[in-house]
Amino acid sequence: NFMVDMLLYLKKRSKYSPAFYNSLPVAGEKGTLELFGRKSELVGKVHAKTGTMTHVKNLAGYIETRSGKILAFSFLINNYCCSGTRIRNIQENILKVLYEY
Repeated sequence: NFMVDMLLYLKKRSKYSPAFYNSLPVAGEKGTLELFGRKSELVGKVHAKTGTMTHVKNLAGYIETRSGKILAFSFLINNYCCSGTRIRNIQENILKVLYEY
């Protein structure tokens, strides 16, 4: 909850909102998300920061839905027992559902 609350504050109330938002990697376009959601409706719609360590794969940021609404999200996944690629696919699939919201 804290991470989403912080993201909402940064988006809605912070004077640094545009700078912060524009500094985030973009799905299918730049940064650590350049390959994320490639060839899907997520390209250009997800602005988020990754955080990765051994058996940790986090992703937090914003998604612009099909209807144009901006949602904040945070996936904090620790101690998983499958491949990192599988976790990334799960994150993409959840975001695809949110995109249709």
